[in-house]
Amino acid sequence: MITNELVVDLRSRINPAYADQIGTESHERRLCAEAIEALLAENEALKITAERLSGKINSAPVAVMDTRIELGICALTEEDFPALYALQGHRVALIDLRIA
Repeated sequence: MITNELVVDLRSRINPAYADQIGTESHERRLCAEAIEALLAENEALKITAERLSGKINSAPVAVMDTRIELGICALTEEDFPALYALQGHRVALIDLRIA
C-alpha cells in the first residue's frame, strides 16, 4: 500500500468519539496517521535540501592537484596549497601526472 493510501485508510478507520481516548484503536490510528504525515513532510523537505546541495556540488569549480613528489616544492605559500583551496569550499581532484 502506498504511504498516502495508508494514511487515508488509517484516517477512515478512526472513530472521532474515541480519537482522543488513550488506549483505543482510534487513538492509536490517529497517532500513526499524524506520525506518518509528519515524516512525509520531513522527507519532502529533505529531498528539496538534497536537490539544492546536489546542484551546488555539481556546479562547484574543480582544482587539479598534481601529486608528483618532484612538484611538492611548488606550493611556496599557504595560499598555493590545494588542500586549503578545498577547505574554502572548492573541489580538488588529485591526479598523478607521472608518465609510466
